[in-house]
Amino acid sequence: MCDLHMKDNISSKLTELGIPNAIAQKYKRDIFGMNMGATRQPGLIDAQSASEFNEKLDAIEEEWKARHPQGQRFLEYFFKAQSK
Repeated sequence: MCDLHMKDNISSKLTELGIPNAIAQKYKRDIFGMNMGATRQPGLIDAQSASEFNEKLDAIEEEWKARHPQGQRFLEYFFKAQSK
């Protein structure tokens, strides 16, 4: 899936789950990273291998669950979406 469609689908799911924009932005930064001037804050999509991606996802799994009451549901959606 192209980045644009992936971002749209993730944004739609976060909205569907009732996750406020400020918190949704944190999930999206974790996934897509962020450019801060000339510095890149990497996200999951910046992983160089599947194992690195999985390690990064494992490291933020508990944070995602705790970030919002619907965090567990978003995590389940994300696991399902990335396995397709």
